[in-house]
This record gives sequence, C-alpha cells and structure tokens, in this order.
Amino acid sequence: MAKKFFFLISVFLIIGQGLYAQKIGIGASGIYNFQTKGFAYGIRVHYQMTPRWAIVPQYSRYMGFNPVFETYMGANLHFTLTLNSPRIYLIGGLAYNNWYNYMDYHNSRSKQNNLAEEVGAGLQFGKCCFRPFLEFRYNANWGEGAAHLGFVYFFGK
Repeated sequence: MAKKFFFLISVFLIIGQGLYAQKIGIGASGIYNFQTKGFAYGIRVHYQMTPRWAIVPQYSRYMGFNPVFETYMGANLHFTLTLNSPRIYLIGGLAYNNWYNYMDYHNSRSKQNNLAEEVGAGLQFGKCCFRPFLEFRYNANWGEGAAHLGFVYFFGK
C-alpha cells in the first residue's frame, strides 16, 4: 500500500511540474466535415515539446445522427511557423478510424477499420492559459476536409 501511495505522489509531482511549465494543455473542439456534412466533437491533449514542435493526441466522434457515424483516435504533430499570437502552425498526423455504418455505403474501399492520414494548418490565439484555435485538416485517405474550432487550456499561469 505504501509503495502505491508513493508511486502516485511521484506521478502527481512530475505531472504538476510539467503542467506548471505550461507544456501540457487539454482542449475540446467542434468539428464540421465539408464532404459528409457531418458534425463531431473532439478532445485533445497538447504537449509542447519545444517552442515550435508539439504532439497532440486526439479523439473525435461523429455522432449517429450524421450520414457517416465514426470515431477517430490518433495523434498529430504541430510545427509552429510564428511564435506570436496568432500562432500559425502546420499539422500532420495519423489516426485510427472506426466507421460504424460503413455497410450503408457500397464502396469497394468501405470497411469498419481504417487508417486516416491528415495534413492541415491552424491558428491559435492568445499567450496565456486559454487559447482558442481554428484548424483546417484534409483527410488524404477519403479526400475530405474538416474545420475544427475549439480551445486548449494550458495549466500553470
């Protein structure tokens, strides 16, 4: 029991130091897919590795009322071009896609489990804790574009 307690305390101290340094943020977004005319929500963790490079694990879900009902889980790399607000950044990433209603579409490429390669660009506003963002991403696997509007909250300041 004591080992678990000290392990948990150590983990919280390490995480706390990272959060204090404003390297880690959590966020949420609303997403619109232009081709499928679908709406989704997304959540993310933003880890700023260097002033220009960040890794951003993400989860998004297009709900069942959309024409395409699917979930994405993956990670993107962000490369920041400008360090002042608004921050302009390029996006590249890979995600696992679970397409729930793929059988409704008669396409030879349609299957439940897919990999989605994404590229895009984004704008992030603000310099403190709360940073709204706007992104455009292109899914190279399906030829779809999507807009993401959301925020990331960085801990520590």
